[in-house]
Amino acid sequence: MHESFNLVNIHFSYLTILNSLSAAMWLNLVQIITFKN
Repeated sequence: MHESFNLVNIHFSYLTILNSLSAAMWLNLVQIITFKN
């Protein structure tokens, strides 16, 4: 029980990091596109 909860916790942290990374990437892309135009 505790082991599976730990796995879920790790997975959730991984998703959060992934989401913030992709969000930062999209922000960079938008900034580059608007700067070029």
